[in-house]
Amino acid sequence: MGAIALVSWLVFACKQLHAITAYPLEYLPFPLLMLSSLRFGVGGAVGASAIVSAIAVAGALQGVGPFLVKVSDPTEAVLLLQTFMAVSTITALILGAVVAERQQADEQLHRAMERDRLLSEVALRIHQSLDLEAILERTVADIRELLRADRVLYLALHEPQACMKVIAESVAPCYPSLLGWEPPPEFLAAAPSFDVHGQVLAIENTDCVESDPLLKQYYERNQIKAALVVPLVVQQQRLGVLIVHQCLAPRAWQIAEIDLLAQLATQIAIAIQQAQLYHQVQSLNCNLEQQVNERTQQLQEKMQELQQLYEMRNVFIQAVSHDLRTSIMGLLMILRNLQGRAGETLSLSRPILERIVQSGERQLSLINALSENHCGEVTECVLHRRPLDLQAFAGEILREFEPRLQQNGAVADNLVLQGLPAAAADREQLRRVFEHLLNNALKHNPPGVRIAIGATYENGCLRCTIADNGVGMNQLQCEQLFKLYVRGNCNQRLTGIGIGSYECRRIIEAHGGKIGVRSQPQRGSQFWFTLPLAEPALSAETHQA
Repeated sequence: MGAIALVSWLVFACKQLHAITAYPLEYLPFPLLMLSSLRFGVGGAVGASAIVSAIAVAGALQGVGPFLVKVSDPTEAVLLLQTFMAVSTITALILGAVVAERQQADEQLHRAMERDRLLSEVALRIHQSLDLEAILERTVADIRELLRADRVLYLALHEPQACMKVIAESVAPCYPSLLGWEPPPEFLAAAPSFDVHGQVLAIENTDCVESDPLLKQYYERNQIKAALVVPLVVQQQRLGVLIVHQCLAPRAWQIAEIDLLAQLATQIAIAIQQAQLYHQVQSLNCNLEQQVNERTQQLQEKMQELQQLYEMRNVFIQAVSHDLRTSIMGLLMILRNLQGRAGETLSLSRPILERIVQSGERQLSLINALSENHCGEVTECVLHRRPLDLQAFAGEILREFEPRLQQNGAVADNLVLQGLPAAAADREQLRRVFEHLLNNALKHNPPGVRIAIGATYENGCLRCTIADNGVGMNQLQCEQLFKLYVRGNCNQRLTGIGIGSYECRRIIEAHGGKIGVRSQPQRGSQFWFTLPLAEPALSAETHQA
């Protein structure tokens, strides 16, 4: 503008030399007028034309300027000046209008490119990511930047409860945030703009819209001057609404802006539906995996039950095929010897009679053992604990076993130390343990075996031992001894059905102790188990394990 003023003053306000009066000096400001129009648009063209015209009129009033030099008649000079002013002003205005139109077209093209870019980015994010939260946050931020709005938010609909909640928002720092806001039912009923079944709603000025007092309060509290609301619906499934707020001043929404928001709403709806389907698939996969794990666990439990049934069946078959057969074969041998004698009447000696009775008692004992084992599997081991002196108890057991010891030529020693603390044990159940272990030592070893019963105090409990110098066992037999198992034929002296040791383990574990065996072939065996100490408060206790 300064250059235009300077050139105009030189052309129109200075006295012209006679030598240059023939030159068209009045056209010198034209390039500067064009430059103002191109650079500043219509406003610049009007301002520049006004400056040139004012200086030209001032020069003419002073009697100077190119128009007065060229003509002698003042009237003609005024007409030339008016013509110059009209031509320069019209030319500047036309050029400014053309420039403004071109700038507007460029701006529209730029906005269209930005809209296409935003749509492409949203579609790309939908295909590249299933993180719905990240997609929504980035999309509302891009929409606010592109539309130059003050707030953009997504209000999601929770179908089962028919309630809504703002789960994504982009807002200018100077305005309140609505993130996490849940409109109450009465507000939703009073605000048709939140109806996801409706069409696109464009509100240019909230002050000019007749609405419910709740809605007016909502506009005032959040400083909303204009709003654009687009519902999100895919395949008749309601998802929510996408809302744009202008808080600074009312706004006339353009058709291109409404179309852009509608297209983005479609893309967002697709993203939401895609994320929902993904979460449903993930949930189905988790449920299926859980069902597979549960089914696998059930099958494993069934397999364990079948294995236990298989082992118990083998135990029973072993008992019938080996133990009962042994007693019956002994009885049959005696009866066949009698059958082979001549005569109708046979005399039966007492030793033979005793052997028949012993064989029958043996069969009865085995049958009772089977019955006891079955009852033991289905019932619990009930303990009636009392303080028990192990030294006296071991002596009592050995006195009861004296006839059998003499019969087998065995020797048993009571090595339990005197003065040991009393054990907290069930006397009758513990007697079964001692009797079984002593019977094992007599039955499974040749005559003349030596047995020793001992007990010591170790680590806050009593450790009892029953040792012999018999045939011993290998490591595999030691590991399987206290389980229900099928006994092999490695030792033909072994009889019985193999459940007594298992019952001993149940009794000792019911007391809270442990049981085990140390043995080597041809070097004897040592059975051991632990018992808790008796306490004063335990003397009258009845415990069910």
